[in-house]
Amino acid sequence: MDVLQKTPIVIKISRAGNHRRFQKGPKLNSKSSVHITTQAANKIHPKVQKSIELSQYQNSLGNFSWPSHHSLGNMQQYYSAHSTLHNNYQKFNHPVKLLKTSTILSDEINDIREVSSNENGTIYDHHRPTKKNKNKIGARHFIIAMILLLIISGIILIAILVPVLIKFGSGTKTELPTAPVLRWKSNGITVAGLTGSPGNTSYQLMQPKKVFWKRPNIIYIADYQNNRVQRYEIGSSDGTTVAGDGSFGSSLNQLQYPSYVTIDSNDGIVVADTYNNRVQLWSTGSTSGVTIAGTGVAGNSFNQLKLPTGVAYDSNSNTLYIADYNNDRVMRYLSGASNGTIAAGGNGFGITNIQLWKPAGLYFDSFSNSLLIVSSNAQTIVQWPLNASNWTLVAGCAGTSGNNATLLNYPMDVALDPMGNIYVADRNNHRIQLFMNGQTQGITIAGVTSMFGTNDTLLNLPFGVTLDNQLNLYVADTGNHRIQQFLRY
Repeated sequence: MDVLQKTPIVIKISRAGNHRRFQKGPKLNSKSSVHITTQAANKIHPKVQKSIELSQYQNSLGNFSWPSHHSLGNMQQYYSAHSTLHNNYQKFNHPVKLLKTSTILSDEINDIREVSSNENGTIYDHHRPTKKNKNKIGARHFIIAMILLLIISGIILIAILVPVLIKFGSGTKTELPTAPVLRWKSNGITVAGLTGSPGNTSYQLMQPKKVFWKRPNIIYIADYQNNRVQRYEIGSSDGTTVAGDGSFGSSLNQLQYPSYVTIDSNDGIVVADTYNNRVQLWSTGSTSGVTIAGTGVAGNSFNQLKLPTGVAYDSNSNTLYIADYNNDRVMRYLSGASNGTIAAGGNGFGITNIQLWKPAGLYFDSFSNSLLIVSSNAQTIVQWPLNASNWTLVAGCAGTSGNNATLLNYPMDVALDPMGNIYVADRNNHRIQLFMNGQTQGITIAGVTSMFGTNDTLLNLPFGVTLDNQLNLYVADTGNHRIQQFLRY
């Protein structure tokens, strides 16, 4: 028995088709299991594990067939594993002892593996990790991945913050866009005319009614009592006559109390020739005008006007809007048309939201596609969307005049800035009022309420108001025969 116990057991694994045959030397009555795992070139072959029943045949431990789906893939057609083992079954009382390593060959790697057995006859490949070891490796890989992720995140954060810190460290600040500060100096600068000195020279005005600013720094003035339109470059004390010849009349080269002026998209001068009941177009350099609305005879038909006072031009559609003062309506004239259509009012004079009462100043707001209308005798500024049948009140109180922050006293003109704020020439209160977008309380930004005078802080019956591209304010200070500029700061 001692001889049998100490006889080495040699197991040879050979391949025959899809089968492996296990053979032994001396007869051994036992059961055992074989576990083999191989690894090649970044891929783990399927786990190959199969219990083997060891028979009691004289020369064989038995036959074992490996299914094809347990194939070891690219491995060579044979494996050899030589291991000298001592049986350790209880009846032999042999200890477990690793006597020799084996070599498993493949076409991708040469891998030396240790093989041993336990008391149950199980052969172990010590290079194959156990489940516990696999869990440890998985946890270790997870920790490594998290560390790498944190490092990458830190690098990205540093790449973002460093330029910002450098910029702030160098004293450079990133400015966020802000709305302009809306405040003006209280002292006006006379840019056209002579204060309190009416006249018809090139440096004088007589009751100017409207001022219109145009780039780069030019103003056009409806010089009412002089029956002309004057052009001034800011900084020059002399103006140039660009429409009318200064005489009172109805011929094409004459004007009769022009009260409003604007410029079309071709730099043509559009003039409300009020007492000729027409609107005239004067091309640049021309000595006479062309009648583009009205017949020259007062009336209320669609081709007639009655004391047209305000004009506004929509350059996108080449449409002209006219405040038809004594007809209590605003007329729309398409380019080249001899007849107009009613754009607002036309329902008799009054203070309801479908009526106008002596409309004077006019402003076309392309952003909202609506008209801002000064309904002067109604003491209001109203907004009338195109193709709408009624208006919305934006300033003043219908039918009520006054001098507090919410009331107006015969307003005559209106302007609008890019933020939607409204500027009103509040004539009989001798002031310019600013109504912030959506607000009904006005702020006096030029002149002093209910005080008129000739010094640079006072106005006298201001009729017209406009803004330049820096939001500097220009006022037709009608009773003082001058144009005042109030600088924004």
